[in-house]
Amino acid sequence: MKTVVTLHGTDITVVGSHPTMRNITCYAIRVSDRVTAVSDSLKQSTITEFAIPENKIHKIYNFVNPEYFNPDLPRVKKLEPNGKKIVIHISNLRPVKSPLDVIEIFYGIQKKIREKMELWVVGEGPLLSAMIARAGELDISNSVKFIGICTNIGALLASADCFLLPSKEESFGMAALEAMMCGTPVIATRVGGLPEVIDDGETGILFDSGQIQEAVEKGSELFQDNQFYARIRENGLERAGIKFDM
Repeated sequence: MKTVVTLHGTDITVVGSHPTMRNITCYAIRVSDRVTAVSDSLKQSTITEFAIPENKIHKIYNFVNPEYFNPDLPRVKKLEPNGKKIVIHISNLRPVKSPLDVIEIFYGIQKKIREKMELWVVGEGPLLSAMIARAGELDISNSVKFIGICTNIGALLASADCFLLPSKEESFGMAALEAMMCGTPVIATRVGGLPEVIDDGETGILFDSGQIQEAVEKGSELFQDNQFYARIRENGLERAGIKFDM
């Protein structure tokens, strides 16, 4: 019987590289008949971390089913934006996703462009309470909706104007790709596999991890320049459909 192993991210960067799991992870990779990784970034990280021969690992990108992620999905009526610009963030709200940066960046963009905006936070995790508290400190609680765990992710993304992903690490950035498939421009960090999904300034916007002001400036430009917004949206949708469709 042949064995195929697929590497997705934290199985290598967090769990697999931990001293208690390192040897078994390395063994599993070496004895498998085929090993795939979801990005060049993850492939190279694995080769470096475990001293694996480069020809042992083959890159196969993630893909998205357009039946569930597309720009024509019905809008989420119970979250009617009422003319507001909608920024959305979806994650497990753990430190690696920098969810507190989401609050800061949204606050900065809203203050700079002086338009009615709303932030939708989808998901649950250990930093949820800290996000709620920070939104209160910045006096933007009325502009932030903490939606929790949802199953209709495609409809939420299609209802938003921008997807924000300020992660410290991303092996690929599946949520970013799902947003692009829904025609929702992405602002994300220049980490891991995200630059393989997003061409900065063409199919989305990238900024350096932790650089909140850079994200605010680029996000503000996206919302203030209609032609730039339309180009990013259409290019992102086209790239996602051509390169990452099933």
